[in-house]
Amino acid sequence: MAVYVANLELTTGCDFYQEFYLTNPDLSPMDISGCSFQAALQKHPGAVDANSENSDRVTNKLTTNVVDASNGIYAVTFPAKENNALEEGKYVYQVIMLDDNGRFSPVADGLVFVEKGFGVIFDQENIIDGGTPGTQPSPDELIIDGGTPTTLGSGPDIDGGYVLGYI
Repeated sequence: MAVYVANLELTTGCDFYQEFYLTNPDLSPMDISGCSFQAALQKHPGAVDANSENSDRVTNKLTTNVVDASNGIYAVTFPAKENNALEEGKYVYQVIMLDDNGRFSPVADGLVFVEKGFGVIFDQENIIDGGTPGTQPSPDELIIDGGTPTTLGSGPDIDGGYVLGYI
């Protein structure tokens, strides 16, 4: 089986989703019923943690699932909260298929160009600038600026103020 080579782009802080299509040599869809997939992302194939006394490998496991087995479609995902820690730059990835006979086969690999996203804020528990003192923002609130100063112990916010609007 030929390995499909594709370069991908990922923005940290955003859910990553990519579908792949496996075909037979005659280009008809390959039936992948009973198959499972594993995928990983690394800075380079031999990437290790320099701060680890055992030189532990630095691997980001990607989630895989079969989308349409009879048409040979599977997907690779990397949720926003998990990929947010990636540094900007170039990475490599590989997808391995375990077929129904127990054989492992590489089916896709390539480069992933990671761009650092900045439009998503995951920490909704603390208000950095703005908000009503002593209250927590709802997940739909985007607090840009405040104005009313806070008093010590009145809440998790740093600057105080009132919510300006909603997303």
